[in-house]
Amino acid sequence: MRDGFRVAQDSAVTLVLPELTGDTLELRVRVDYRGENGILPVMKLTLNDTVLGPERAIDRPAQIHTPNHDGYPSLDAFDTRKGAWRVKYDEDFELSPDTGQKYFTQDYDPLFRFRIGDLRRDAGNRLRIDNLETRFRPSDQGVLVLGYVHSE
Repeated sequence: MRDGFRVAQDSAVTLVLPELTGDTLELRVRVDYRGENGILPVMKLTLNDTVLGPERAIDRPAQIHTPNHDGYPSLDAFDTRKGAWRVKYDEDFELSPDTGQKYFTQDYDPLFRFRIGDLRRDAGNRLRIDNLETRFRPSDQGVLVLGYVHSE
């Protein structure tokens, strides 16, 4: 996890987590893509067969504002049709307008936090991470990169 756990495009991984002692699950995540600095609904999270959607999210805005984008002033942070969170395309975890004012977002945070108290099991907690990105296949770009997964 130190260098980032990678989930390839159009694929899924299931992490079997040890006993979760906390009521909150945290993930720090980005999409690896060297050109565009946009945000797309690409990350579907399921813990023990339950989708981690907006009703479980902590301090996650419903809308992500893109004040300098000519096509749309904001996007839904969670795409209900795909059941997926929008994740920022960025070369690292620092958010800055350097890559392009078009995709500058003031209210986006790469840290995702969820309430999981009632979903925890004594052992064998399964976190499924789906990367729904398909635009750049086949490529090493468009890969979800998890900086860490933590429960507290």
